[in-house]
Amino acid sequence: MTVSQFELLEKKCKLGIKAFHNIFLAAQLFEQLKVNLNSHNSLLLMSYFSTAVIRYCSPFVDSRKGTRYSLKALKRIDGYSAELHSNLLMLRNKLLAHDDLEEIEPKILTRGFGFHTGENVVVDIHVLNGTISHIITAEKLDKLINQTNIVLLGVRQNLLDDIQAYQKFIISNPEHMANAKYQKTEKLNINQGRFTPASISNETWLNTLNIPAWLNVSDEYVYQWITIGKCFAEQEIILPSGIIIKP
Repeated sequence: MTVSQFELLEKKCKLGIKAFHNIFLAAQLFEQLKVNLNSHNSLLLMSYFSTAVIRYCSPFVDSRKGTRYSLKALKRIDGYSAELHSNLLMLRNKLLAHDDLEEIEPKILTRGFGFHTGENVVVDIHVLNGTISHIITAEKLDKLINQTNIVLLGVRQNLLDDIQAYQKFIISNPEHMANAKYQKTEKLNINQGRFTPASISNETWLNTLNIPAWLNVSDEYVYQWITIGKCFAEQEIILPSGIIIKP
């Protein structure tokens, strides 16, 4: 089945807000790591670092076909580092989200005694493993923070552009909104020529998460959500009929 332009625009907006949310969290976590860098709480520092890296990389990992966020536009942003981006993905894939055996190979130490008869007796065996904890230099951390903020701004602008394209499409093709999960239409007297939309702060549907059915213990978790919107009341809108609504 071919994917319609409407479905592509919807998907871009959904991938965009997912990407923004994850990278926004990564930026906050890297900042907290910097604030606490001289702390002796190694578990706290490890948590900040590993979660920040995993959140940053999440949009760029194709866990399911067609769900990876495109780097095409981000690569053109001034200050974006492809080297840092690749390094973070490597950390995520090989040492954080996974712990590949061959990357930091465990060591096995066997100690024993040898006798004149040529026989050996093992007296102890020790197995050692290492894992990455956190970054230790403020200079390198500043580079990661800068990279994350650059990507965050790029993703935000891309999302706003996608929202703009989505709005234009559904104005020109209103039939695509017939099966929308949620929509709210307010009547406007065209003779007024201007309009001011109501606040979305009380839209309970928008501020309610869809919890997956398999998560039977959903009441035991705290969830977080984020919203990015674009108000078109501040710009001229041309209806399919040719009527122009001015801000």
